[in-house]
Amino acid sequence: MSGLGKALLGLAVAAAAALSLLGPDAIRVEKPELARIFFWHFPCTIACTLLLFWGAWHSLRYLQTREPAADVRATSAIELSLLFGLLV
Repeated sequence: MSGLGKALLGLAVAAAAALSLLGPDAIRVEKPELARIFFWHFPCTIACTLLLFWGAWHSLRYLQTREPAADVRATSAIELSLLFGLLV
């Protein structure tokens, strides 16, 4: 991805975050402000868990086959899992 593509992606993510915070609170919820927290943090938790399992799977594949690509995939998955874990 080019530098311009990364910049545009970053702007799109920032715009989506700003718009989600400016939206109205959920209706028919006891504490409407908590609904927004749920929609931000719950997907991060799911992504973190899935990436941890993905990283463990590729770590085992690397130990069995010594294939460098499996090691790179495992490392990438664990690093992304750490990022999503920090967002929770």
